[in-house]
Amino acid sequence: MLASPVNPADINTIQGTYAIKPKQLPAVPGNEGVGVVVHSDPASTGLKLGDWVIPATPAMGTWQAYLLGAKSDFIKIPSNIPLASAATISVNPCTAYRLLNDFESLKPGDCVIQNGGNSAVGQAVIQLCREFGLKCVSLVRPRDDFKALKARLIGLGNSDTTVITDDELRSSMKGLRAQLGLNCVGGKSATEILRVLEPSRTMVTYGGMSRQPVIIPTSHLIFNDIKIKGFWMTRWNGENSIESRSKMLNEIASLMSTTKFLPPEHKFVPLAKYREALENTMKGYTGVKYILSFDKTQ
Repeated sequence: MLASPVNPADINTIQGTYAIKPKQLPAVPGNEGVGVVVHSDPASTGLKLGDWVIPATPAMGTWQAYLLGAKSDFIKIPSNIPLASAATISVNPCTAYRLLNDFESLKPGDCVIQNGGNSAVGQAVIQLCREFGLKCVSLVRPRDDFKALKARLIGLGNSDTTVITDDELRSSMKGLRAQLGLNCVGGKSATEILRVLEPSRTMVTYGGMSRQPVIIPTSHLIFNDIKIKGFWMTRWNGENSIESRSKMLNEIASLMSTTKFLPPEHKFVPLAKYREALENTMKGYTGVKYILSFDKTQ
C-alpha cells in the first residue's frame, strides 16, 4: 500500500453502523487506497511490478502496509496522477461522476444545486460541472472563514460556479431553478434544495452529515412531481462490471493527470500516527481529508 484515506464510512464500519461489515473479526479497517504491485505473475494477472492498483472489492482492509489478493481483487489505474488523487479516486470522484450522469439527462448550461459543497464529493462535483459545462450552486454552512472557503471553491469551478451559505439561498438566489439536486446533509438544507428544483426533476441523497431526516413537503411530490432518489457507490460498483468501473476511473484519472481535477484539501499522516487521522475525522467538518501514508523504509 502507498496511501489510504480515512473516510467517515471507515469510522462507521469500525463502529458497526455501516452497511458493510467485516466478514470476520479481528479485521483491518479501510475501504479505499492505492497500492503498487511488488509481486505478481503478469501472464495470469496482467499486472506487472510497479503498476498502481486500487481495491475492486469493499472492506479489503487498506490500512496496512501490504495486501495480498487475486487478480479480481484489484483494478489497475494510471500512475501519472498525484498520490493523493490516486488514494482517493474510487469513492468521492466516482460518486460525483455517477451523480451527474445517472439521474438526469443534463446538457451544458443546466444547473446543479448541492449542499455540503466543501465536502470531498462537493469539490468533485464543482470540478466535473466545470468540465461538463454545467452551472453549479454549492451550499455550505456559515463559518468564520467563509470568504476564504468561497474563493477556494469558486477557483475549482468556472464563471457559472456559485458558493453561498444555506441561509443565503432564499435571499440571494430568488428565481433559481435547478435541474438536479444533490444532498449529503439532510434536514432543512435538503428541503431548501427541493424548493428550487424544476418540476419533475430529481434530488439524490448520498449522505446524511447532519443526522437529520430528509423532510419532503407533500406539495413538492403532488404538484411538482419531484423525484427522490438515493445513491451508494458501493452498490453501483457491485452492480456494474470491472470494465465499466475502469472506463470511469480512466476518464477521471485523465483529468487528474492534467491538474484539471484536484484532490480535496488533505493531510498525509504516517500510519504510526493513525490516532490523529481518526480523531480529527470523527470530529467532522474539518475541511481536510486525512490520508494514511505507508513508508516502507521505516
